[in-house]
Amino acid sequence: PIESDIESKTDLAGKVLATQEQSASLEAILADEELVKTLGSDPVTYATFVEVFSDLNNKRVDAIVVDETLASYFLEQNDSAGDYRILEDNFGEEEYGVGFRKSDDSFVEEFNTTLAKIIEDGKFDEIKAKWFTAIEAEEE
Repeated sequence: PIESDIESKTDLAGKVLATQEQSASLEAILADEELVKTLGSDPVTYATFVEVFSDLNNKRVDAIVVDETLASYFLEQNDSAGDYRILEDNFGEEEYGVGFRKSDDSFVEEFNTTLAKIIEDGKFDEIKAKWFTAIEAEEE
């Protein structure tokens, strides 16, 4: 069950915040100058997001900042969605891409055609719902 009184970014004032070192999440925290001024300390960083979640579970930090897609997947896989509150506030948007070797022209064309097809016929949304479920944590 959720035991935190943190319900928005402003509630992070004076709290210990954690994320993965050298991540977009850390960059997003540091870019929010107003938040950085109000934190109780510099963000705590870990080598992996597994360690980030672990320290939140063990109450060594008050809150974490992670990619929402990653968080949703992690919580779903660990059957712990109801144990966390995901804030409405966010730290920014990111774009994702797929990389290919320059020599894979025919594969890129096939990939793009297939992607367009599954977006159009709804299969993309089906896959997204299965693997990237939005987490709606239960309130106490």
